Amino acid sequence: MLDRILLVTDLSADSAAAWDVAIALVQRTGRAELPVLDMTASPTAYADVPVPGIAQRLYDDDRRAADEEMKRHVDACAARGIHVRPIVRMGPPAESIARTAQAELVDLIVLGVRPASVLDRLLGNSIVAQVTRSAPCHVLWIKPRQEK
Repeated sequence: MLDRILLVTDLSADSAAAWDVAIALVQRTGRAELPVLDMTASPTAYADVPVPGIAQRLYDDDRRAADEEMKRHVDACAARGIHVRPIVRMGPPAESIARTAQAELVDLIVLGVRPASVLDRLLGNSIVAQVTRSAPCHVLWIKPRQEK
């Protein structure tokens, strides 16, 4: 039985379909809580910006935008009777996802998928492959919505 579900998101448009699936599954379980892991870039991801001080401002702006997007999702879920519990992690994605799933004692990870590069697919280095190998539970990959 899938009682505890963890949604993993980067709050991008690609992960929007994963939100819909996770919400539907949580509603079917009868649970009222959805832990949501927000995988965020670390400030070091902006280290290549050549102008001093700009990197931190870019990071702060991106983080503020992510917080606003998370709040939008939290409010939408609250309207449906679901309490979203945001969890923010930085670091290697597959490792962070597996550790969080284990700590949260989840039965299922729901994760939106972005297309991997050809080289990553050939070598099995995509996030999909890494999480699937390291996850302590089932993993459900959701493709992005198709634009019409």
